Amino acid sequence: MPKFSIITPLYNVADYVGTAIQSVLGQDFQDWEMILVDDGSTDDSLAYVQNIAEQDARIKVISQKNQGVAATRNRGIAAAQGDYLLFLDPDDSYKTTLLAKLNQAIEGAAKPLDLLVFDYESYRLEDGQRVFLEKSNYDHALTSSGDMCWNKAYRREFWLATGLCFPSQIANEDTAMIPVLVALAQTWQKLDLIGYEYRRERPGALTMHEQQAANQIHEQLLSWRLLRSNLLAHQDKMLAQRRTIAFHGAAGSGFLLLQKAYLLANREAIEAFTHDLNQHQLYRAFWRPFNRRYLLAAIFVKLSKIKFFQASVLWYLGHVKH
Repeated sequence: MPKFSIITPLYNVADYVGTAIQSVLGQDFQDWEMILVDDGSTDDSLAYVQNIAEQDARIKVISQKNQGVAATRNRGIAAAQGDYLLFLDPDDSYKTTLLAKLNQAIEGAAKPLDLLVFDYESYRLEDGQRVFLEKSNYDHALTSSGDMCWNKAYRREFWLATGLCFPSQIANEDTAMIPVLVALAQTWQKLDLIGYEYRRERPGALTMHEQQAANQIHEQLLSWRLLRSNLLAHQDKMLAQRRTIAFHGAAGSGFLLLQKAYLLANREAIEAFTHDLNQHQLYRAFWRPFNRRYLLAAIFVKLSKIKFFQASVLWYLGHVKH
């Protein structure tokens, strides 16, 4: 079996996926398989990757009717044979040393690592040239590691044991379950390594396809509720510190979405978020001081006439349990 299984979803990316594949072929560490799952592309994506796969047995191609990126990634996980799972979007790429550094960390660990996290840098293309945007810098305690799936490597047996999969029919499928996987990891390591190159603003990108849905607050509510349900369902299996970090992070995400609901004057979403956020003591323990700090800051900058501030005051006085 290969050391790493790299899963890449495809949908109409014939013009871009070659860079992703070449970044895998050019790795310093070569014990891998790449699973390309075509999700009913209507361009030449499938033919393009099939031609490459004929030249390298480590590249495997799966074709299915269009079902969305979540089902596509799940299909790749089911087909994977590697010790560790990684994800690579078709318009992104790996740094040349990524797999070698991951393998070095895995082999040097005293116990099998459930999770490895690495940093990324983002860019956009302008006139054919890369314009650097930002890079991540996650801490070793993993108080934050991002909700995306692609800056991490997961021990396959660990992933399968959790029973988690990418949820279909919602936007931002990563955010509903990746924080849960991170919280469930019993052993992990953060690498001081930028291993992933993330391209922003490509026309037709997966994130742009889903942006309209993601901008709808009810879709974000569905994703956040699923995250909350997953955390509650698996909390007994988490280390205490990891559990607290996960719930605090989810509460913070809920706070930001609640702000958006207020600004959109979406009463249904406001009521739903405030209800959900008060259902568990770990949320409330974080939520009360967080909201209090926000109110003090709002007073300081004289935001009292903004509807969101007024709604925050009413919510804080009427809903937070002391």
